Amino acid sequence: MNTESGVVGGPVDRVDGVDKVTGRATYTADHDLEDLHHAALIHAEIANGQIQAIDTSRAAAAPGVVRVFTPDDAPRLVVPQANWNLFTGGKAAENLAPLQDRAVHYHGQIVGVVVAATEEQARHAASLVSVSYTPEPHALAPVD
Repeated sequence: MNTESGVVGGPVDRVDGVDKVTGRATYTADHDLEDLHHAALIHAEIANGQIQAIDTSRAAAAPGVVRVFTPDDAPRLVVPQANWNLFTGGKAAENLAPLQDRAVHYHGQIVGVVVAATEEQARHAASLVSVSYTPEPHALAPVD
């Protein structure tokens, strides 16, 4: 490569360098937004099955909580049908919309969302949600 031109391999001054090292740079977290709410996700604790019951009463009564969403009351979404085959029959992207039914397809799937005034309040309230499941056998090998 030609480094004499100063394009490749030469020193480049960062436009924001001085502001960053002196602490004058501003970041997204430095700005206060009015009426900002935070969400905490509730994840499935089984690999496959159905949600039997969700008790959100303690979370809904927790300080700062604005709303708790579950598959029973979440807005219905229009899910695009993606048919992008990756190599031999795989999917390039998941098209499973969260909170649309009580089916659990994998461990860690979103089964609820708590919205609260602060991040801490949302996380605490999410820990108060009780979910019981009816587990089903999970796949141990790829299915054709």
